Amino acid sequence: ALAEAMGVHAVNNYVADQPLPRVASFVLGSIGVSPLDMAAAYATFAAHGLHCPPRVVTDIIKPDHTALSVPEPQCDQVLEPGVADTVTSLLRGVIDGPVRGRTGEKASIGRPAAGKTGTVDESRAAWFIGYTPQLAASVWLGMPDPRPGRTNGTPLPMKPVTINHAYYQQMYGGSLPAPIWRDAMKGALDGVPPVDFTQADLSVVKGDRVPVPDVSGQPYDAAKQALTDAGFGV
Repeated sequence: ALAEAMGVHAVNNYVADQPLPRVASFVLGSIGVSPLDMAAAYATFAAHGLHCPPRVVTDIIKPDHTALSVPEPQCDQVLEPGVADTVTSLLRGVIDGPVRGRTGEKASIGRPAAGKTGTVDESRAAWFIGYTPQLAASVWLGMPDPRPGRTNGTPLPMKPVTINHAYYQQMYGGSLPAPIWRDAMKGALDGVPPVDFTQADLSVVKGDRVPVPDVSGQPYDAAKQALTDAGFGV
């Protein structure tokens, strides 16, 4: 429900207008979604939880160079600002964090940015979706099946593949989608002053810090009672 509130819908016949199935595997990416929906969802994180549906028209100019009014976007606060900012603080680490071998390292654009890689089973598709405070974008990479009658079917596995004279044993979201996103964002933000993200208030999601009782070796009922007494749900 939250993903739908952030603008994500299931794709049917190449149109992203269906409710999302309520299945556990959804969080692993088992449902087909559109790059536009995903960019809009990540833009919601950048906007501190405020979701604004994408629009292709920003201005309408008449032949006499006067402007027609364009309806204001219908935006909704679908996520608590503190939670959205905390998600951003985590996704910034994917690109510019301290962990060596992080999946989004090739997406670094020299300014504050956050994002996430994604790879479909068998590398049939690879994603990178990311955002700055001003702009969100998504990259989907796939290889359609060229055989007759299969051009609209499931993409072929991208392993191994050679693209633009570069060999990839297996394609991942950080292999090529991340650099594509990097180059596109650098071009789109050329001349736009860098802006930093709002510092996350971690107390919004962390709550009170308390020690977890050691219940090793205790009978189930006793262990459950000890954890419940300490304020934890079991």
